[in-house]
Amino acid sequence: MKFNYVIVINKSIQEVSTAFEDPQAMKACQEGFVEIVHLTGKKGTKGATAKLVYKKFDLFETIIENNLPATFHAKYDEGQP
Repeated sequence: MKFNYVIVINKSIQEVSTAFEDPQAMKACQEGFVEIVHLTGKKGTKGATAKLVYKKFDLFETIIENNLPATFHAKYDEGQP
């Protein structure tokens, strides 16, 4: 399944990009977010994996492409990547 969602944010692309990579900002923007735990690879780069911990569930992220502030593509799974 592919999922796309668009949100218009009235901030500069640099401000949004910086906040996107800040776990403290994620706590303010994503209800129930607790922490992000880096698992494998060089943090923030293609192929790196992380566990996103929420109050009611966990997600496993695999970075497909990180060219912030222009693009960011990742795969999210309920089980280990």
